[in-house]
Amino acid sequence: MVYSVTVSFALRNVLSRSYNITSNLSKWHNINWKCYFAFYVPLWTPSWSIEISNSSKNIRLNTVNSSRKLTSSNLYQSQIIFDHDLAINSSYINRSRISTAKLSKLFHPFTVQKKMLSDRKDDDQKDIQNMRKPYRSSQDTFDLSQLVSRNPMKQFQAWFQEASNHPQIIETNAIALATATLSGRPSVRMLLLKGITSEGFYFYTNFQSRKAKEIEENPFCSFSMHWEPLNRSIRVDGKVNKISEEESEKYFHQRPRDSQLGALVTIQSTVIPSREHLMNKYAEIQKKYENAELIPKPKYWGGYFVKPDVIEFWQGQTNRLHDRLRFRQKLPNEVLDPELSHEGEGDWIIERLSP
Repeated sequence: MVYSVTVSFALRNVLSRSYNITSNLSKWHNINWKCYFAFYVPLWTPSWSIEISNSSKNIRLNTVNSSRKLTSSNLYQSQIIFDHDLAINSSYINRSRISTAKLSKLFHPFTVQKKMLSDRKDDDQKDIQNMRKPYRSSQDTFDLSQLVSRNPMKQFQAWFQEASNHPQIIETNAIALATATLSGRPSVRMLLLKGITSEGFYFYTNFQSRKAKEIEENPFCSFSMHWEPLNRSIRVDGKVNKISEEESEKYFHQRPRDSQLGALVTIQSTVIPSREHLMNKYAEIQKKYENAELIPKPKYWGGYFVKPDVIEFWQGQTNRLHDRLRFRQKLPNEVLDPELSHEGEGDWIIERLSP
């Protein structure tokens, strides 16, 4: 079977041209029902697309502009491979390392992986089991000596700033927030951090939501942030409290106007008949406040403050011996083992956890 692979990308040069590269792959090297090909995308490329086709299939994978990430479907996956031999049999790219120290400064390597179609159920499970990517090398580790500060909030700010400056990370402040009922039944959802101070973290939400109801009966939470291009995660545990109405009011009016209107439309987490129902309510609110200079903040919307008592910094290793440094609050009258626990700033203790 002959596949045609087209890689299109635009370079920001003086003439602002677009360049197309087309290659026919008559032979794909099959390993465990998978086929591979690889190509380089220049780091300065603002956008690109990939098309893989044969007589019966024609599937285009597009990237989010400037994100350096491929959008996957259930048939295709994208994977970044650094300094790993890629088994391939085609004229498109030689069997060799697809990234070197010199080339990686100019080009960002991508591998697109296609799973051969099959009706066998165990193939899907096997495919999930084989999904993994290399992280950092054993020479690129994270230890106490590499901490920017022994204050976890300052260390957080340092990693957050590094992630914010990374061209492949779009929403640096995205978190997975976990709350739980008093009986211990957890729930988790994605949202955005909207404030970071030396004392803790801020987020805003609808007080009628599931998370707000769980916080009301069990005022503790945990959230994690994952920055895949840096192979880093941060986990925060702490107590949650509502902030003042004045603070919530101030932030509410800094939001885009459409977001302010949206807060007036929805009673979060309640069942609704359709999206049309939601948009009809939104149209009503838009009309009601079309001439209003100030949109009123609903009483059921506002902010929370998370005061952390545990902050863990995780950095991935390819051999899965990951680096985990945990900051935690010292317990009253706690006697520390100097071989295991290290004094941080203030009441913070620093410990390395087994991966």
